[in-house]
Amino acid sequence: MNKLIWHEGLATGVTRIDALRKEFVEISNTIIQLIGQHSTSQKLSPLTDDIKLVLKNLIRYETDCIHRLNNKALIQLLERHIQSLRNFSIDTLDLALQGSELEKLALVEYLYRWYTEQLADVDLSYSESLKAAFNPPSTLNTTFTLRRFFEKHMSLSRGLFMLIIGMTLPALMLIYIIFNNSLTAINVNQDVTQLVELYKEITVVIHNLQKERGYSSAFLASDQLAFNKELIAQRHKTDSAIAATMAELIRKKNSSLLSRITQPIENALSTLQVLPHLREKVDNKASSYRESTKAYTLIIQTLISSSKELQRLEVPTLVANTISSLTSLIHLKESAGVERAAGAVGFGLLGFDEFLVREMLISRALQGGMRNIFYSYGTKKQINQFNLIIHSKNEQLIDSMRHQALLAKDQQTITVSAINWWDSTTKTMDKLESFIQEELFYLLATTYQKKRTAYFQASFVGIGCLILLVFVINTLFWLITCFQNPVISVAKATRGLAQGNYALTLNYTHRKDEVGELIEAYETLRQQLLRAHLSYHIYTETKINTHKHALELKREVAIGQSYKRDALTDPLTGLANRRSILAYANEVLEKSQQRKLRPSIILLDIDNFKSINDNYGHDVGDEVIKLTATESSRDLRVDDSMARIGGEEFAAFLPFTSLDEAQLIAERMRANISKKELTLDSQQAIKFTVSIGVAYADEKTTDFNQLFKHADLALYQAKTSGKNCVKIYCGNGSAVD
Repeated sequence: MNKLIWHEGLATGVTRIDALRKEFVEISNTIIQLIGQHSTSQKLSPLTDDIKLVLKNLIRYETDCIHRLNNKALIQLLERHIQSLRNFSIDTLDLALQGSELEKLALVEYLYRWYTEQLADVDLSYSESLKAAFNPPSTLNTTFTLRRFFEKHMSLSRGLFMLIIGMTLPALMLIYIIFNNSLTAINVNQDVTQLVELYKEITVVIHNLQKERGYSSAFLASDQLAFNKELIAQRHKTDSAIAATMAELIRKKNSSLLSRITQPIENALSTLQVLPHLREKVDNKASSYRESTKAYTLIIQTLISSSKELQRLEVPTLVANTISSLTSLIHLKESAGVERAAGAVGFGLLGFDEFLVREMLISRALQGGMRNIFYSYGTKKQINQFNLIIHSKNEQLIDSMRHQALLAKDQQTITVSAINWWDSTTKTMDKLESFIQEELFYLLATTYQKKRTAYFQASFVGIGCLILLVFVINTLFWLITCFQNPVISVAKATRGLAQGNYALTLNYTHRKDEVGELIEAYETLRQQLLRAHLSYHIYTETKINTHKHALELKREVAIGQSYKRDALTDPLTGLANRRSILAYANEVLEKSQQRKLRPSIILLDIDNFKSINDNYGHDVGDEVIKLTATESSRDLRVDDSMARIGGEEFAAFLPFTSLDEAQLIAERMRANISKKELTLDSQQAIKFTVSIGVAYADEKTTDFNQLFKHADLALYQAKTSGKNCVKIYCGNGSAVD
């Protein structure tokens, strides 16, 4: 048997009362243990005097306390508690100890109930009253007059209200200035960030289109498969860049700065709609490299022109200069891209015509012009990095290739392959693109830094506002003293509850403000959880046993349903068996006595079934039976019942069905089965037929057996008339077709 558990959470806070209650629990556990061991009444009897003594001391101790109290409310509470102690029936205890084993078990239940109702319920409800009666709270030190004033008259909400009023009035002007300046700086940097991000996406699209243009020209002018593979891969990159730019543009539409240039950029991006058609012509080589280069260049120039719109926006000088310098580099890259495409075509064809030479010379001249523009807008650091790119060994190699291309007279003088030219020029353009992206990233980082600086400045000035709050520091100190410590205690105690510690009580019950209400709510929660914990410990085993019993009953019901289903079903075909169809038919016949339309029955027997078993084996015979069951059930309605009533014999019971309807159904069954073939493992197909007898339940037919005999007579006539036919019982023991 489960013993009673003494939990420190049951303590009332009065040492003497808690010691007596603990002693009561120990004596009760001794009684429970002896009853569980089937001890004699002689061993149990002395324990009665011990319990009487404990209860007597509890009552005497609380009665003495009443005589010392002046508080009427506390006196009334203690009197009610003493009465609850007196309700414990000592006579019931004496009689149970002298009675049978069943009565002793009833005593154990009585002790459990008294434990949960008295110790864990009533005593906990009176615990605060008992503490107030035996341990009156000490008065506060009179020297802390301000603290006493706050605890008595100041609520948490009132104190916070006074604090907010004291802070708000002198700080309003400073807050306005800080907010206005910070908001302006943050908005400007936010717009710049969006501008740079959009510009960055457009440059990526331009770069990918430039590479796709070069690959397309090289593919059209060369038979090398490498350009075809690179072209396909580059198209995927271009599509990804375009999708990213469109998504970025949609996100930036609501920007106050970018809303003015969104439409021109969208118009420029709309020119990309011709890209699929252009690619198709390149794939089919339906376009020359000149036409392809011109089409791609037109798209790229349109995008570059749209990016110039960004330079018209009102942005800081540093941002405007950076965008101008990078735009010149984009133009330079575009000229280099045209030169790359022309060179790839010339080296691929091993010859440069006037068009290719002119394209390379014009592109070279444009690159020089864009370089000068970059030098005028770029910073010293940017110019130095740019010079490292254009004076590299790779650029020298490109110059030598360019020189050979411009001076080439015939195919023998061209020793540079298209791939070498492509790789070298692409390397330089990739470096330029990386340089552009790095500068954009640096610009974004600078913008983010300025934004953080604006936030920092706002915070720094906010600290100055705190200086104005010095006059409320004393009030704030007392508010912390009066409210923070109790709240921390409640938080600590609540965490203890979550970990199963129900023993921690709080000593702030004299508070009448929000803190007092919070502590009262905590104490109520603690008591409820403790009662639930103790009740759960006592009744867990009973609940588990009840649950097991319920599961066992459920299992038995499921087994019974399974047995019932098996008793009414044919295991081979899954149809109803004779017992099932007999019960259903008799039920329908009883209901049909008051109806004009009465039921019919169809009996079906497989022709020459014994020869099928003899010639092919019983496993084939089983397959014939299952096929017959499937085909004969196909034309039945919802209320009709099909059953296997013998080895190769089946019955179909048709409620409220006329004889003509039953004959039609039977004929469909016979025809369907005669058309079916059963294919054996040896790929041999066998056919079989059925004979059918039909009978109708007229007014004289009162039970299923009589109706069954009539159908059986008709079936016999079908068998003796050549089989594979339907016969109808017409009375007087005869049947017709």
